[in-house]
Amino acid sequence: MASTAVQWLTPSLAHSVRPVAIAAFPIAACATGLSIFHLGRPFSAWRSLRNLGASRLSGEVALTGIFVLAAFLYSMTWLARGVATITTGSVTSALGMLAVISSARIYVIPTQRFWNAGWVICSFVSSPFLLGGTAVKLFLGPGQGGSSALLEVMTQLGSAAMLVSAIWMIGRFQRIARARYAGPETYPLMSVGNWMSLSGFILFAALIPLLGTRMTTPRGALLLLAGVALAGVLLGRSLMYSLGTKLARF
Repeated sequence: MASTAVQWLTPSLAHSVRPVAIAAFPIAACATGLSIFHLGRPFSAWRSLRNLGASRLSGEVALTGIFVLAAFLYSMTWLARGVATITTGSVTSALGMLAVISSARIYVIPTQRFWNAGWVICSFVSSPFLLGGTAVKLFLGPGQGGSSALLEVMTQLGSAAMLVSAIWMIGRFQRIARARYAGPETYPLMSVGNWMSLSGFILFAALIPLLGTRMTTPRGALLLLAGVALAGVLLGRSLMYSLGTKLARF
């Protein structure tokens, strides 16, 4: 998404984002392959496609598979120095966002009160903007006029949405903790590790990218910002799983 935006806005900088554009397929393929191994029976994962009309998980698997195929075409057009990279990139970006949304919707179910809220989708959708903006800016380097400004906007939108999702998540958690379906077996609800994850999530995924994007000019600082943003997203996702599995589901 970010590399396509840079190519569209500043065609002369296309060579700068070519490495990350070519890497789109290998990264997507590796991530998808690794995700299979969190299933109870990884080698039976193909069966998840048998319930496309009724299962959100089946829909996510199908959309992710289509996205990976589109990413393959996108990377190949760059590798072959084709002329349709912007079109292919736009289609791939749209499919990628649909796959992200479908992944978030798996958790938004009535039987899981903590996850059954908009903050989950907000957190998932903000990740591509935050990580895409910081990663592509790293390859682009400091300066670069309008393209650099566009990537800064992407990063700031992602980090602002992360902050919104964190505040939303905390409010949701507090309401559930006081409700009747949070039984005594779930206490204490927030361990020291959870508080550390929450603090790191807000600091790394929201505040530092939101405030530090315009202040990072050397490439080393851009690399640090990208690493901090990734760490923040991982902390937020681990906190989501930890609290969601701890609170009573019914």
